[in-house]
Amino acid sequence: MALDLGVDGKRLRRWLRRQQHQGDRRLAWHGHRMAWRIEPGLAWDLKREFAVEVLGASFEDVWGPHAWLNWHAQGAGRPKRTSRRTSSSLVLPNWLEFGLYSDAAVRGQLEVGPYKFINTIASEQLGGNGAALRVVLRADDHLAGPDHTSPIDEGDDSAYGAGGLDDELAALLSLALTCRFRSGGITREGWEGGDPAGDPVEHHHRRPYLALARGGSLLPGGPATARLEDAEGLLHQYSAIQPGDAIAAARAARQFADALWFADLDPRVAWIKLVGAIESAAVRWHAAQERDDVALLRRNRKRVYNAIRDCDDDVVCRVAKDLAGTLKATDKFKDFILEFDPGPPEDRPDGTGRLDWSELEGALDRIYEHRSRDLHAGIAFPSPLCEPVPRGGGPPPERFPAIAAEAFGGSWMAEDLPMYFHTFVHIVGGALRRWISTLRSTPTE
Repeated sequence: MALDLGVDGKRLRRWLRRQQHQGDRRLAWHGHRMAWRIEPGLAWDLKREFAVEVLGASFEDVWGPHAWLNWHAQGAGRPKRTSRRTSSSLVLPNWLEFGLYSDAAVRGQLEVGPYKFINTIASEQLGGNGAALRVVLRADDHLAGPDHTSPIDEGDDSAYGAGGLDDELAALLSLALTCRFRSGGITREGWEGGDPAGDPVEHHHRRPYLALARGGSLLPGGPATARLEDAEGLLHQYSAIQPGDAIAAARAARQFADALWFADLDPRVAWIKLVGAIESAAVRWHAAQERDDVALLRRNRKRVYNAIRDCDDDVVCRVAKDLAGTLKATDKFKDFILEFDPGPPEDRPDGTGRLDWSELEGALDRIYEHRSRDLHAGIAFPSPLCEPVPRGGGPPPERFPAIAAEAFGGSWMAEDLPMYFHTFVHIVGGALRRWISTLRSTPTE
């Protein structure tokens, strides 16, 4: 239903006519003698523009990830879309549904902001693909259509998330519940004047492949149970944080979700993704600070420091300065985890399979070194960290329990194998959730 803009004065009507005469494509359809009755979302946008241009009001331009922006627009009072029209030739549906796939046993349903997570009650017997369509995500659109009328003068990937709002929310669901979720894309579209139940579509849908574990999973215990209501707190917190924090949180969640999804298909990639998840958040959290480069070298590269410490001071300082960039990257990674460390899991093994949490910093050093060698030298993560955890009775071991191991031409001492993948998942997921819980909120206006 159209919304009366409120013929509350000649200034508003004159301004609308001026916009129309100046070629505002959003008003091109409107006849000269027609009453000003405009789609609610567009009316909301025009009122704000009128307030800024004519009345001198001030509104902050907001940018951020797609799902966060849409939720923010709803919170700011922008009505959901009721018309397919946009400022360009592009037409958009009023609402969309997406299929989210998982190997978890999903329980409950969840409705937050403009989003509804609907449990499909899928069979828990998995076939050749390890994931089933277990959740339908329904999203109302509260955003104006994209502006394709302005030229692109320079590149800008500051809010780039490499996916749509469905990918963003599936990743946040994975982070909140430590379960695998991945979107296959759109399954239904709701159009102005169309079937109120929407139109089923398949052209944008691709069922994601989840590799079945062979001989055991890197995530012991099998598929988890995902209670959708348990994600409500993190999702609400995410919707309220600052735009820059939302971008970092969305990127970190996406990396974390990728790590879980690829764990049994390509463990090397999964390890790299987990480290990347922390780095995505740590770059935001650990803003650049002035540091003592020599102290940083002494702390993070003791062997290098010991080799040059008897040299002239200017040599030591020059080497420390040259290495500071790489050391700060390591420092951010470790500092973030140590700051937001979730602590040991509740259910722990006994004996040599238990990680000594007092030595966590050293273990993180070794994990980061493995990641860097894999990325920059092609030396893969140690094979024992990419294989299923040896199981017996009780909780799975948190770290490699033997003295040494060898495989495929490589050999490693126990200190080279500081923790198993599932242990690092616990640390990374817990740290990211704790970080998000500390982020301050942003006003909707």
